[in-house]
Amino acid sequence: MMNNMFNQYLTETFSEIFESYEDFKDVYDNDIPTVLKTYTILPEGATQEVTKSYVSDTTLEMTYYLLVANYANSNIKSTDLNRFKLKLFTTIFQYGPVWEKRMELQKIIRGLNRDQMKTGTKAINNHVYNDGTAVPDPNNELENVNEQNTTTYKKSPVEAYSQIYQIVGEDVTRNYMSRFKDLFMNMYGPAKTVLYATEIDGEEE
Repeated sequence: MMNNMFNQYLTETFSEIFESYEDFKDVYDNDIPTVLKTYTILPEGATQEVTKSYVSDTTLEMTYYLLVANYANSNIKSTDLNRFKLKLFTTIFQYGPVWEKRMELQKIIRGLNRDQMKTGTKAINNHVYNDGTAVPDPNNELENVNEQNTTTYKKSPVEAYSQIYQIVGEDVTRNYMSRFKDLFMNMYGPAKTVLYATEIDGEEE
């Protein structure tokens, strides 16, 4: 009788390609173009540019384990392994920094106490008489204030808590993981032609 060919695919699964985080990190460090990993900025007041990463090592490691949790046994769509790896890490380049920042903001918001949650905006109106001195930068506030009106707004508990609930209740991680969905097969049948026996031990089935 012929071998059973069910559940065999033309491509590897995510966990077969990356057996560990070390394998994942090694590909990121050595096979992915630098332009997709780092950028340079000139800090204010500095004379030398600084190189920064689009995603931190912590975010990269968290992304790997989330991918394992969501796609470990999923077969990749592309038969070109290098193309798959580039698309995978390009997706991290595109959406990883935003996910990292939104996770950071959610953490800050979760740490607010009740009084901070109810704090509203403050409107400040200043009136300054010009004594003839040239204003160095009209877009910034002036130091000498002759008159000032201040209006402080305070949120009701319901308004404050509902806004916080909407922000921290959003599943930013699920949205991030959904960005990788198109890289994997979403079918449950075999991708290869199924072979089956028409005769067993000399007898027709």
